[in-house]
Amino acid sequence: MLFARAAQRAREIEAFFLGVGAGGVQRKQLDQTGEACWRILEEATGHLRSPATAGQQTVTDANSLLEWLRAKEEKTEGHIVQVEKTLRQLTARR
Repeated sequence: MLFARAAQRAREIEAFFLGVGAGGVQRKQLDQTGEACWRILEEATGHLRSPATAGQQTVTDANSLLEWLRAKEEKTEGHIVQVEKTLRQLTARR
């Protein structure tokens, strides 16, 4: 169940990326903060796809996986909000 939850979060981030692209915004248009958040989200997506070996950390039990997943969800949410903020600023300048 936790692996499915992690995969779902990865799909949500990928859908966010598709939505940004569909809106006609190119990644190179983001400011430094937006670009940094975008890179972190890309990396997080890979980790969420294989949570048992995420980065250097090995998740071995359900409790540590749940803790890891909650932290990833919280961090990715913050980065999505930051990219959205960057996009709003970008569209306001148009």
